[in-house]
Amino acid sequence: RRSVISNGSFLGAELLKRLVLVDRPPFFLLSMDAVSEERYRSIRRTANHAKVMTALETLSHLQDTLGRKDLVTWNYVVMKSNFSEMELAMDLAERWGIHLNFAPIQGMYPEENLFLFPELMDREDLMVRLATMEHRARNSRVRITGFSGMRQRLSNRDASKPDLAQTVISNT
Repeated sequence: RRSVISNGSFLGAELLKRLVLVDRPPFFLLSMDAVSEERYRSIRRTANHAKVMTALETLSHLQDTLGRKDLVTWNYVVMKSNFSEMELAMDLAERWGIHLNFAPIQGMYPEENLFLFPELMDREDLMVRLATMEHRARNSRVRITGFSGMRQRLSNRDASKPDLAQTVISNT
């Protein structure tokens, strides 16, 4: 099966229809790391929020039209600045009937990578909030995934050298 992996900013409704309304439509993985336009702009540094939202919503409607549940997955990279919007993302995914995957941020970002830098968020608070969302996800009518990966990254963070974050901050 073919795949389209995109931030969705160039996937207008007409193009999506041409790509999807065929015998064997591709799978779409669209990345959107925020729900609110303000947060999206601060993360992506672009004004494409409305375009990406429209692409996700259009794919949702096309998925319904085809009677499928596997046409589109929304990939949401979780970081400090968008953690507070995860539940809003879950609301939208449920409303649109699309799969949502939460992927922990990768890389040395001392202001954003809460999976690597413990000072960014209290571990217990983070674990409780993730557990609450995961419980909700289990009862959702759509697939919401990624919680095990976030827990694993937190376990790795806790097992790593305590001076790793300080070393990275010192070197920047």
